Amino acid sequence: MPEEIRTAVHAILARAAAARTASQIKNDLAGSFRISLKELTALLDSMAAEGKIYLFPAKKYWNRKPEEEAIRRTLEFLARSSCVTAVKIRSALKLPPELIDKALDLLVAEDQKAARKVCPGKIFGEP
Repeated sequence: MPEEIRTAVHAILARAAAARTASQIKNDLAGSFRISLKELTALLDSMAAEGKIYLFPAKKYWNRKPEEEAIRRTLEFLARSSCVTAVKIRSALKLPPELIDKALDLLVAEDQKAARKVCPGKIFGEP
C-alpha cells in the first residue's frame, strides 16, 4: 500500500499547477489511499529526503525543483514584460525572493537572451 500511495502522490503533484500543502494533497487522494495528515506529512518528508519530490517554502511539496521552477517562471514573466525591476518580478512570481534572485543572477550571468541587465536594477526580457 505505501508504494501505491507514493505513486498516487506523485501523480497528484505532476498534475498540480503549483506546489501543494500536505492538506491539499490529502484532499486529492482517493478514498482507498486516505491516510492521516500526520502519516502523509511523514511520507512527503520522506519522499523529499529521497529526492523523489521537492520541498518548497511554506511546507509545500511539488515534483519540480524550486530553482528550476523559479527560472521557468522568470523566463515566462520576462517574455510578457519588456523592462522591469527585480522587485516587480519578485512580487509577480510569488516565490521566495532568494529563489528569484538566484534565477535572475543565473540568467544574467549566462547571458541568456531572455534576461539582460540594461540599467541598474532593471532586467530586460526579450520575447
